[in-house]
Amino acid sequence: MPRARPPRDTLRAAQKEFARQRLIEAALECFEEAGYAATAIEDITAAAGTSRATFYVHFRNKADVVREALVVQIEKSVAEYSRLYELGPDTSWDDLRVFIVRLLGFWTEHRAVANVLNEAVDVDPEHIAATWSEGLIATTSVIARYLVDVRQLDEETARLRAMLLVAQFNRFLFFRKLPGIASFDDDLVVDELTDTWWRAFQPPVKGSRKAAGNGRSRRSRVASS
Repeated sequence: MPRARPPRDTLRAAQKEFARQRLIEAALECFEEAGYAATAIEDITAAAGTSRATFYVHFRNKADVVREALVVQIEKSVAEYSRLYELGPDTSWDDLRVFIVRLLGFWTEHRAVANVLNEAVDVDPEHIAATWSEGLIATTSVIARYLVDVRQLDEETARLRAMLLVAQFNRFLFFRKLPGIASFDDDLVVDELTDTWWRAFQPPVKGSRKAAGNGRSRRSRVASS
């Protein structure tokens, strides 16, 4: 009995999706090689082996491509940070270190895409910043929720610590690739990052904020006297 052919509409949709994905891949390759600002639509279509007309079937501009790539990266990042829930309330420093090693591996694997997205949001903020912010909120929310649910921190402290942890991690990886920056032993990097995250997992020291406030008050009185 002859095998039934797939419906023509299904084939057309598959071809369209293949072309779309190829354009995204080609765009990211071009952005990585020449930079987001210097890449033209013609560069992307040439790398993808397609036409400008095909590009505009799928995207309005370069920013559209980046936004789509950013949405995919956000989904992957949220999934990776969600692994925190594998660390229970009685988790050890060594268990956390395993998580940090895996997280470093994830961002090393996706470093090229992350660099492209960093540049794109600087060059084209009005088109990309909103999606970027959504991604940052989604990622930090996973960490903050873990700090509340598992580590029993209050929500405001958890949100702040989550933001600081993500900012430190991302900026460190960015600075590390700059020319002239001293290299560090990988084990030392992992240990120091683990220490930072471990401290963030601990409840605030009782009275620390009050003491800091008193200190500011004393300094203000000295300055005004």
